[in-house]
Amino acid sequence: MTEQQPRLDHHRHETGSLRRTNSEAIRAGLGFILSQQQGERWPDLGLPSGEGDARITACVLARLADLPLHYISRRLEQQVNQALDWLLEARNPNGGWSSSSGQDDAETTAWAVLALRGHRRAPAPSGALDLLRRCRRLDGGFAPQPADSPSVSPSLKSTPEITAVAMRALGEADCAGQEFLSTQLKFAAQPATCLLVCLEILDWDRGLAAPSLLQQVTEFVSWVEAAGAMEQALLLRCLLRLRMQKAWPMAAQLRSSQAENGSWPGRDRRKLSGPLQFELDDRKVLTTATAVSALALAEFQPGLYFGSDLPAPQRLPAF
Repeated sequence: MTEQQPRLDHHRHETGSLRRTNSEAIRAGLGFILSQQQGERWPDLGLPSGEGDARITACVLARLADLPLHYISRRLEQQVNQALDWLLEARNPNGGWSSSSGQDDAETTAWAVLALRGHRRAPAPSGALDLLRRCRRLDGGFAPQPADSPSVSPSLKSTPEITAVAMRALGEADCAGQEFLSTQLKFAAQPATCLLVCLEILDWDRGLAAPSLLQQVTEFVSWVEAAGAMEQALLLRCLLRLRMQKAWPMAAQLRSSQAENGSWPGRDRRKLSGPLQFELDDRKVLTTATAVSALALAEFQPGLYFGSDLPAPQRLPAF
């Protein structure tokens, strides 16, 4: 029995599903994540020759950076440090990280910056931040590759998910970028994409997001339904950030969908519509890392009130 595979005092529902406490679910999830690490990184089995490994590894590391210290075992710390070393070595000579064909990629670079920063491994490399800024488009958003790259098609457009994570990595969120995100949230059809964008906005540094954008995020989170495990994990993180009461039943629902091996199911890539793009929910390890981070965030708010942070109206004295 390893450090990340504790004795679980759980039992089964009548349906056969496991019932774990929050702590047990987190530790079981960490055990699965560590078991999937191969050669100091987490591989993307959907792309050949390890082309997507940097992105998968950076995303997992960024999520693990949210863990409270009492979940950081010796084994977890060792494997995380190995993955961070590998990620630093995978950086391209010109400053960024790539996910395919050796081309610098804004999303991979942004997640790598967040992973290194989250684990206090290194300050954000200036070359990586410069790369992200070169991916900016006239509409205020960020595209996958820099506009001045010779191999980039002029038709390559900004995407809301890259924009939100790039702004978080840069610590910059100007009016043009926020207006782009606001417009995209109004018309986006994929709940998973909207939830990811909302979460990244809520994870921005305090004071960056305009009140109008935060209100839009709050309204979306308050009514959206989460269909799969990844969407539930993203929604739970959003609900906890906003201190909404719906967080607690969502956390219970997420725990109930955890498999016996500690994983949560990822979405089948073949079911995704639209152009072939990296999706945060198409790998079990990413879904599990996001779920673990969401459940860990819940432990920071076990007794907090939920709802508005504004003071409650004063009661009139009774006569």
